[in-house]
Amino acid sequence: MTDRPGFSLRELGLSADADVAWRALLRAPDLTLADLCAGTGLSAAGAAAAVDELAAAGLLHRADVPLGWIPLEPTVAVEQRIAAEQHELAERLSALSAMRAGVADLAAEFSRGRERLAPRMEMEILDGLDSIREWLTFACTNARFEILSMMTAVSMEGIESARSIDFGSLARGVAGRTLVDSAALDDPRRVAYFEALSAAGERTRAVRVVPARVLIFDRETAVLPVDANDITRAAVVVRAHTIVDSLVFLFEQLWADAAPLFVPAYASDRPEGRRARVLELLACGRKDENIARSLGVGVRTVRRDVAELMAAVGEKTRPATVAAAIRRGWLETDPGTAAGVPGQQRHQRA
Repeated sequence: MTDRPGFSLRELGLSADADVAWRALLRAPDLTLADLCAGTGLSAAGAAAAVDELAAAGLLHRADVPLGWIPLEPTVAVEQRIAAEQHELAERLSALSAMRAGVADLAAEFSRGRERLAPRMEMEILDGLDSIREWLTFACTNARFEILSMMTAVSMEGIESARSIDFGSLARGVAGRTLVDSAALDDPRRVAYFEALSAAGERTRAVRVVPARVLIFDRETAVLPVDANDITRAAVVVRAHTIVDSLVFLFEQLWADAAPLFVPAYASDRPEGRRARVLELLACGRKDENIARSLGVGVRTVRRDVAELMAAVGEKTRPATVAAAIRRGWLETDPGTAAGVPGQQRHQRA
């Protein structure tokens, strides 16, 4: 048997010594232990251990030869071993899939637990960078429709640590708007990051000064650093409606006067007429019945328009459709700026 690149019994969980001994025995099944040692460079103990390992793996069978063992025909022996490995792998993959499903259930329970606790915790202190990042990961992953961000000159290490979370939220159809301190644009790496976010659907504007580093999730919860000079030391999570509403108001005031960055080019295929207006109202969070009253048409007409918009961008959910429309340049205005509907809905739920 000639050696083939990439083939090794080590891939089947056997040792390098066993692989060397097996190949030697395939070529000369009548070797003595001394011959095997001489041909492979193994010690007597190493050669004997390799033979025992091959026998235990089912690659050798008993025979009247000096070693007492000869190799099975390789096609049969290796295929049997591969089949056994594949069976074990399938069982392992099944177990991992079950584990993944279990983790999702645990995450749902954790989320429900936090919701039970949240009303009693209008303020929460996150101590240290690890705690802050863990909480932000949870909040971004569970955001339903909108994340507002006021961004100062955060380190590139911090930006990179949040990359997958930021793009993941946009991919789920969560609308994102970011106000960037003009000083943060001095670094071309940050500019490149904001440009990539914009291409994924984020709306970004620059202001001369951002008063504080703030993130607001679904207009219900805000997080900001305790120390503006060291945002990694500690952060405060705020759920008190009066404070969150004030932060949202501040964000909207700054947003109105901010300069847009990376404005998408006008799209020639953007919807026109009633469908364009339906898309704008959909981006503001309006319900079908509300859109129908605003446009003086029936609810079925609105739902048909929404279905056609979803089909046009290849999305299956309304938030994802809005995000895709932003990326295509179909929306000149930003979701949520006109009506403030999400905030109103929150108070109704409360």
